[in-house]
Amino acid sequence: MKKALGLEQYRGGDDNFRALGDEHGLLLVIIRGRRWGYEEKAPPTGIFPTVAEIRGAQSGKYAVPNHPYEISVK
Repeated sequence: MKKALGLEQYRGGDDNFRALGDEHGLLLVIIRGRRWGYEEKAPPTGIFPTVAEIRGAQSGKYAVPNHPYEISVK
């Protein structure tokens, strides 16, 4: 996404969880099935159609391959 939208990864991250953006705003990206929080009762994440519109230095759109996700930077 860095090439397509100019979004940087914020600090650390791994294949299960990434934060994109900076201290002024973050887009959290997590792997499907990961439990949100540390409780065993927390529901697992799923795939749902999502459109995120954010402000950034370079405008553009990015559609995540094989998923119903779209990110627009204005």
